[in-house]
Amino acid sequence: MQEVDLARGTTTMGRSPQCHVTLEDPLVSREHAQIVIGDDGAYCEDLKSRNGVKLNGVAVRGRTKLSDRDRIRIGTHELVFCEVPDAPAALSGRTTGSLSYCVRCRFPYARELVSCPNCGSTEQRSADEEDTFTGKLDGRAQQSWSVQLLAEVVEKALSLGRTADASRAMLRIVGQLEERANAHDALDPSQLDAAARLAVRVAVVTDDISALAGLLRVSAKSGCLPSEGAVDAMLGLPDSLRGRLAVAVAAALRSLPLAVREPFSARFVGLAPGG
Repeated sequence: MQEVDLARGTTTMGRSPQCHVTLEDPLVSREHAQIVIGDDGAYCEDLKSRNGVKLNGVAVRGRTKLSDRDRIRIGTHELVFCEVPDAPAALSGRTTGSLSYCVRCRFPYARELVSCPNCGSTEQRSADEEDTFTGKLDGRAQQSWSVQLLAEVVEKALSLGRTADASRAMLRIVGQLEERANAHDALDPSQLDAAARLAVRVAVVTDDISALAGLLRVSAKSGCLPSEGAVDAMLGLPDSLRGRLAVAVAAALRSLPLAVREPFSARFVGLAPGG
């Protein structure tokens, strides 16, 4: 999570590197929104973006006054506006530790939010409160959060028919998971399973199994199999895609030690070449 000092005047936000705050997100327009700080307070304004801006869950129409702790939603990014009178200026881009974990689902989110954006629970615990609960916000927690946000990007892009954006975000999910597998970090089976099901949907609309092949590679490296339900979804792919995926399955099996190859082979028997 980042903390940015808003100087007097206009701060633009968007995907363009020319913006004051750059948000890397295919759901964000190049110049998406701006915050204006003046003598009469702070205002948020949508710059005619493609997907709009929400303030506390309500679409922004025109220049809208901001109050302390207001939540601004731009793409998959949730920004919290904080008034800090007479405080020293924050360093732009300074990493902060003001995160909480949901007691119910353990999803990490900004402490300023009233409820968990993942499950809606209002029970939260500080990331510093209990090491055994959170394990601190280490790289693994940060990557899990990133994967979840990227999955939202894929879902939104698919709903808008933006297949290229969906494909790019899906490949970034694979990259995040593979990075963890390469570091020998334990993967969350439910997250890998959800990624596999999402990758099947992307493959169907893009006629490209790159993300699925990558997830099979991740599974082999981590020793974490997608569920039988996810494999069934792969088996439901059109014949042309299933044939290409069978080649990826064979490659993943060859990379496994003999001791663990059998359970993988049994799970993916329907995707074996000629199966």
